[in-house]
Amino acid sequence: MPPSTATVAIGVPVYNGARFLRQAVESLLGQTWRDLEVVISDNASTDETPEIARELVARDPRVRYHRNERNLGVFRNYDRALERTTAPFFKWAASNDVCGPGHIAACMAVLQSRPDVCLAYPGTCLFHEDPADATPYDLDPEALQDDPVERFRHILSSLRLNNAFNGVYRAEALRRTSLNGEYLGSDMVVVAEIALQGKVVRAPGRHFYRRMTPEAASAAMDPASRRAFFAGTGRDVHGTPVLDRNLQLLRAIRGTPLTRAERRRAWWYMAHRLWWARHDVLAETGRLLARPRA
Repeated sequence: MPPSTATVAIGVPVYNGARFLRQAVESLLGQTWRDLEVVISDNASTDETPEIARELVARDPRVRYHRNERNLGVFRNYDRALERTTAPFFKWAASNDVCGPGHIAACMAVLQSRPDVCLAYPGTCLFHEDPADATPYDLDPEALQDDPVERFRHILSSLRLNNAFNGVYRAEALRRTSLNGEYLGSDMVVVAEIALQGKVVRAPGRHFYRRMTPEAASAAMDPASRRAFFAGTGRDVHGTPVLDRNLQLLRAIRGTPLTRAERRRAWWYMAHRLWWARHDVLAETGRLLARPRA
């Protein structure tokens, strides 16, 4: 990609998102922080998504549209959205959520004044059809500890709905993570890896509006919709999610610059975590070993 002139790049991964894409992108273009670009990464949609995206490009020069030749799967498309940007700060924006006008400005006020912060995200409201009817969500955690292992532990024990994932990152720190692996919960691992590098801060105000309808939240989808949502993914995302998450967390500890004492404490925490999850780990290991070999 050529160097970006924007301070903040917003990646919008989308697949057959015609119903809400226009509203989502318009909420990004309406930010009080004007120095941004919006990069739509279309995962080979078969609905009216391309037409809507091209309309948005024609209306605002800050919008760019890229269409994948084939469906890469939701996880890979999220990463592709990041790959198509070069700005020093980055945010993912789902094609069915809405950002209040002060979303980016609130996050950037934190990031520009605090070099120890790698991820800032505002307060969250949950809604179904109309953001005006949203209800506050009060379980969003922060990781403010100076100790990276304590931040890592706190994020993993406190995240429920992973609204932090939708905040603004230092792009350099984000690119040092494993990004979105093809397994359930990889977004939690991304935020935990960020917490090993720096603090995670909840910016003032409620500016993130998260849509919670079945078509927007994969956990609420019926089996057919869930299969369509994960179409194109190269592996069974439901097969070994606990093993996948914990293996990547172990890799993150090994790959992040930590003192010897910090690394020992992080390994010890992971040993306890695996013990707590031992029944799932054993069940998934059994399924893995029972798979026919190619």
